[in-house]
This record gives sequence, C-alpha cells and structure tokens, in this order.
Amino acid sequence: MPPLVGRLRALVTTAVLLAGCRNLRPSAPRAAEGLPESIAARFLPPAPPLRVEVETLERYPTYDVRGGALVLADGVRARFEYYRPVGALRRPLILVLPILGGESSVTRLIARAFAERGIAALHAERPCEVLTPDQDGRAIEGLFRHTVATTKLLLDWTVSSGDADPDRIGLVGISLGGILGTAVLAADTRVRRGVIALAGADLSDLLPRSSEGQVRRYLASRKEIGFDEAAVAADFAREFVSDPLHLARYVDPRGLLFIRAAFDRVVPRSNAERLWELLGRPERLDVPTGHYSAALLLPYLRGRILGHFGAWEERRSSAARPR
Repeated sequence: MPPLVGRLRALVTTAVLLAGCRNLRPSAPRAAEGLPESIAARFLPPAPPLRVEVETLERYPTYDVRGGALVLADGVRARFEYYRPVGALRRPLILVLPILGGESSVTRLIARAFAERGIAALHAERPCEVLTPDQDGRAIEGLFRHTVATTKLLLDWTVSSGDADPDRIGLVGISLGGILGTAVLAADTRVRRGVIALAGADLSDLLPRSSEGQVRRYLASRKEIGFDEAAVAADFAREFVSDPLHLARYVDPRGLLFIRAAFDRVVPRSNAERLWELLGRPERLDVPTGHYSAALLLPYLRGRILGHFGAWEERRSSAARPR
C-alpha cells in the first residue's frame, strides 16, 4: 500500500472514530463520603523509606527524566520515573499509574506530554507482576494496599522536596491503573483531580467475563489447581476489599474525568458503567472503540487528558508572566 493511501485511511478512520465520541457533563455531583479510619488505616505506609535513589536518565531543553526508587525498610525497591520540568519549584504534579498488560509506552507518552506542558509527572512502576497463578484475592488485596501506601510515600517525598504544589496534585489511571487510581483518590485527599480511563468496578464479576488474554490465562491456571471461575469470583468478592465497588463512594466526582470505550470487552460495559455510577457520575467521555483500539485515538485522548488539568497550566503561565 502506498504511504499516502495508508495515511489517508488512517485519517479517515480517526475522523470516523472522533465523530462517534460523546461527552456527558455531570448534572449534580454528589459529595464524597468521609473515608472511615478503619479503611484509611489499610493504606498507611508502615515506615518512611530508608532512602531515595534518583539518577538522571534523559535531558531535554524543558524537562528531564529521572529514574528512581524508594528503598523501603522491608528491602522492597519501589521504582518510578520522574518527568521533571526545568524552572520554578512547586509545580503541579500528576501521578501516572501503570496498566495491566504489555509495556508502559502509552502511560509514558502521557507523562512526557505533561512535562512538556510544564507539569511534573511521576510514572509509578508496578512492584511485581499481577494475576500470576499463585495470587488469590487476598494476595491482590495485599498488593493493592502496598501500592497505594507506596504511592503516598512518593507524594510525601515530592512535596517535602519542594517540587510539587500540594494544592495541585492529580492522577491519571488507565485500565488497571484506573482501578488502582480509585483507591488512591479515596485514600489520599491531596490528589485533587483525576482521569479514570477504561476501568471498571467489581473484579469478582469483571474477571470471569473479561476477554483480556492475561486474565484468561490466570483463570485457566487457577482452574488447574482446583479453583474454577465461580470459586475465583467468590474469593475476590470476599478478599478484595480495595475494589472500587467499596471505595468509589469516598472519591469526589467534581474533579474527575471518566473515559469509557463503548465496545470494550476487556472491561465489560456493565462494570465500566457501574464504576461511573459509584464515582457519582462525573464528567464522562465515551469513545467508539474497544479497549486496546482506543490507542487509535491516542492524540485526541492525550489532548483531553491534558485539557482536564489545563487550569493548572494556565495558573502556572500567569504566575510566570511579569507584572
């Protein structure tokens, strides 16, 4: 196929998809419930990190990329990438949370886009693989609690260093990152705005119906050791108490943008709709794609995500303008 024809087809495909996007504005957002102390205690970091290791990986005219790790008391190294704009301190900061499968190229592109706009971004890395054959509902619950607590430590370090403005901290969570992001938004009130994309609630119902290859392999491996899909669902319903099903009510919908793919089979429609309802029906963007084919609209979606934090960027630009 000639290059020009290929580009034209891509442009036509993108135009058709964009024509099918639908934006739902919130009508009367409900107030967030106060997080009970018993739930907040689940996500308390056990101790401050022993040290923070940071090195510069890449330098650009307007920002640099630093690789780092929080070295925790139990020997765990919580790794992250810090996309740090040059210039004044106390800048807005966005947490970018990892997806389930594949590499993190999409989330890293989003982190870079923020840095290019003068907004710092922390790209958190998963501490380990998720949905391995030996992980039951209790193990996933422990992993979620540890990841939320570590994320809070990352924020502590960034704010205490003077880099982040504590009044302008946001979050972007895609797919698994959106499920985890709901827990972070509920557990840490410093995170004022967020984008939850391609995520859903109630993993006990979601997992058996998901088409995601990694999920199907996980269910097959659990079946080999005596746990069929019904048993896995019952286990997650009992043990995974950090599910958005239980935590979304503690999230303020006024600062949220929810993105749903209309033909998503990885996160079934009913699970996505349920999370949106539980979050208080925040502003919602529907795109006419599947879970992974949403990448066809990445430039558009990246613009919408950046635009959701645009007021912070304007505030920064105004502050930098001479009187």
